[in-house]
Amino acid sequence: MRRLLIIGFVLLLIIIASNNNQTLSYTSGAPLESTNAPGETSCSTNSLCHTGGINKGKASLILTSMDDLSKGYVPGTTYTLMPYIYQNGITKVGFETVALLQNGNGAGSVNMISTLTQAYISGDKQYVTHTASGNTNVGMHDWMYEWTAPTAGSGKVIVYAAFVASNNDMTSAGDSIYTDSLVIEENTAGINPINLNELQIKNIYFNSSTTLLIEYNFFHNSNAYCEIENMAGQKIYSQNLIFENNQKSLSINLPILKNGIYLIDFSIGNKKLVKKICLL
Repeated sequence: MRRLLIIGFVLLLIIIASNNNQTLSYTSGAPLESTNAPGETSCSTNSLCHTGGINKGKASLILTSMDDLSKGYVPGTTYTLMPYIYQNGITKVGFETVALLQNGNGAGSVNMISTLTQAYISGDKQYVTHTASGNTNVGMHDWMYEWTAPTAGSGKVIVYAAFVASNNDMTSAGDSIYTDSLVIEENTAGINPINLNELQIKNIYFNSSTTLLIEYNFFHNSNAYCEIENMAGQKIYSQNLIFENNQKSLSINLPILKNGIYLIDFSIGNKKLVKKICLL
């Protein structure tokens, strides 16, 4: 009898370990078709994943582009997409995205530019998710990858995203799942950007919470109007800037900013250049 009890106890431990391993197996990437796109599930649906419910937590999140897509995508053009999530006290985070046409087919192609993300192909669909090294951070995480828009005539694209914020307690309970989507129309009328022979922004980033650094190539002296807004639409900064031919960088002093995503808008006459950057 004692031997049977010991065997039963050992089997119970094996079952518990097995369930824990299944719960933790997705730290190196979400399972396919978990973006909450039409016909797909999310990581809150499977009891072996995360059972805290969908969009019930307190996270701030967004699926956005580092490039200006307000006028739609230009067919064949490559853009940098950025899933972003923040939730205080969270130590494990993850995501999965897929870009689809209105008929449900895959839209465009993806390219990884970081070891924090990876791609999986399923038919004509390309899924992007976190890697084992890209799911750990305290409270906040953002990922970046390149998406090349589909061919002309493809029409509207919707990029679906699902995020997970985990309490990392080795169970499926208490974790939160969030969903978002990015709707991108096809640009059939063309765009009117700042010409590359007028201004080339090589790099733009926050050097600190109060300083924005712009590295550029400029071929003649000119003024440009600059506005900076947060994702709530609040204007943080507006000023005329002087780009000079003999300089390569420009530093902008700002008020103290909170961590988050900001929209940088440059205007020269009736032409614009818009960038989205993240302050970590």
